[in-house]
Amino acid sequence: MFQDASAFNGPLTFSDTSLVTSTSGMFNGAASFNQPITFDVSGVTGTSYMFFGATAFNQDLCQFGQYFFQITTLYRMFDNSGCSNTLATPTSATGPWCAATTCPPWHSFTGNGELRTAIKEYLAAGCTDDPKCEARSKYGGAIGDWDVSGLKDFQHLFRDGENVTPHYYTTVPGGESFNEPINWDTGSATYMYRMFSDLPAFNQPLSLDTSKVASMGFMFRNATAFNQPLSFDTSGLLGLGGMFQDASAFNGPLTFSDTSLVTSTSGMFNGAASFNQPITFDVSGVTGTSYMFFGATAFNQDLCQFGQYFFQITTLYRMFDNSGCSNTLATPTSATGPVRGPPCLGPNGDGLNSGTDSGDCHALALTGIDESFGDRPRLPCPGHEAESSGDRHIPNNPRQGVDHSGTGLASRALAARPNHLGTSVP
Repeated sequence: MFQDASAFNGPLTFSDTSLVTSTSGMFNGAASFNQPITFDVSGVTGTSYMFFGATAFNQDLCQFGQYFFQITTLYRMFDNSGCSNTLATPTSATGPWCAATTCPPWHSFTGNGELRTAIKEYLAAGCTDDPKCEARSKYGGAIGDWDVSGLKDFQHLFRDGENVTPHYYTTVPGGESFNEPINWDTGSATYMYRMFSDLPAFNQPLSLDTSKVASMGFMFRNATAFNQPLSFDTSGLLGLGGMFQDASAFNGPLTFSDTSLVTSTSGMFNGAASFNQPITFDVSGVTGTSYMFFGATAFNQDLCQFGQYFFQITTLYRMFDNSGCSNTLATPTSATGPVRGPPCLGPNGDGLNSGTDSGDCHALALTGIDESFGDRPRLPCPGHEAESSGDRHIPNNPRQGVDHSGTGLASRALAARPNHLGTSVP
């Protein structure tokens, strides 16, 4: 249209260009042209040589990125133009597009169902390896660059609940090989229940805003390749139940800012066979620890901090069963450890409170221990009378209504707790 119109630099007002399919060579050689392109390009499939030789042109053309998937010919679209931030031939929906280095996401997700549908579409179409995939253009580039800043609910993102038994899910098709970076703004997130569960190939560094998150129950359950250090703001967190269940490769250090509200760590490292990191987070509010290290065969750390709050832990069934703990029973029975030593790793391995065992749990200076009272000693809550061990209850079946995640949203978590390591959890 304006090829070699070397003096042309007039503004363009087109009423409706929705039927236009080609803009190829439109400003080829229009050396003076540098006006915004505001007309509708939703039907365009050919843009080759559109700004070739338009040496003055340098405008934001992100609108073309939205329809990048359908543009079949865009050869040398910006070659020898004035565009400051682009390749001669564009290669990505998100840029660069002439003056725009990176195009902002043009779609914002607001609901869990919407995001899960988009993920399913993205993976089913093989968008990981296809920069011209329609879902990339539709939702704003690669999956890790999508705008989820307004989303609160991130549960079950890579799990498919269609055509299966109610309350049971399968990994979304394509999820078995998913391993793309995730750079999401999760500042509005409140639920991350099973967010990355059942992704056997996923192993990417994560920097997530978790300041408002209440539930991380089963977040990495069965993410068998995941092994990254994690540093989370957990000031609003209520539950860690099952967080790394069957994450068999995981052995990353954990840095949690504040876990004083957490009530459940049940099943947290159940089946995490490689995990052996110190547990340094606050467990002062924890009341449920059943199966916490069940099957964590490498784990052998000092866990005396749990002894301080033994009086309040109501469910700790098989907490250390089949773990790597060298000095413990499957289910702890004492605030100071299995005999008079620490709940897990002991300083010299004998588990006794001898003069040389300065690191035993008695070093915590706990008072009120009455080890003559049956098989469960009593420990006073600070500022209160010692409570009788007769008030304690260690269930034979951990399915008795304890919420592993700490929120109602994950109320089925413990109901599905396995009686043995091999039983699957929905």
